[in-house]
Amino acid sequence: MDSVPYAFVDSVVELFDGKNTLFPLALEVVHPLWKTVVDLHYRNRYYNVYLSMNEKGVRLMSKNWNRRSYDDLEPIRKNRRYARILQINDSAIWGSDHWKHAKRRGADEAIKMLKTVAPQCESSSLLDSLDSGFPDSHKFLSDALSNSASFASMELSYHGQASLDLLENQIRNSPFLELVALLGEDWPEAVLPLITAFCLKGRPGHPAIMTLRDAKIVDNSCIQNLFHLWKAKGNLHFCLL
Repeated sequence: MDSVPYAFVDSVVELFDGKNTLFPLALEVVHPLWKTVVDLHYRNRYYNVYLSMNEKGVRLMSKNWNRRSYDDLEPIRKNRRYARILQINDSAIWGSDHWKHAKRRGADEAIKMLKTVAPQCESSSLLDSLDSGFPDSHKFLSDALSNSASFASMELSYHGQASLDLLENQIRNSPFLELVALLGEDWPEAVLPLITAFCLKGRPGHPAIMTLRDAKIVDNSCIQNLFHLWKAKGNLHFCLL
């Protein structure tokens, strides 16, 4: 173990997923070389990205998990070697003090900024857009994140066609997506084919979990169709709540 070069250990640790591997490893590792590398990655890697949007423009902010510091997206962009995004959140729940240093930008500029760092999303990352409070937020997120970010879980309220586009892009393209939560009573029947497509992605060891909070769109015929697909495929693994 002592003869393993630092560069090799560093390249291995870089591949670790935070939630499933790096987080628990940081608490347990004791070997001096591995601990040095693991601690370096753990301190510098993890960020949340927050979005605040209204008719005046868009503000973007990042939060370093360990340093508890708030900034724009520049630390993530500059730190491509280590930085990974664990969560993108546009739920407008923070007080004004958190945003006082965040510059307000036009939508096009903000989309380019977010698209630049979106590939740095961790394989276990979350997109949280339950309480946005601004109807254009999903159009913004769809333009910024489609084909550039892959999430493991999504929590969405409904804001029109852009919400369906955002959901469909992740269902079709994210190899990590395992959990989708849809909030609210206003999701239309147009989402049913996407629910079915997501459930069909579930496999043993890679489940598909769909939660419908208050939505009343899944009826007996939809359940029956999923049951027939499950019997036909033989190895589906999904949960519809």
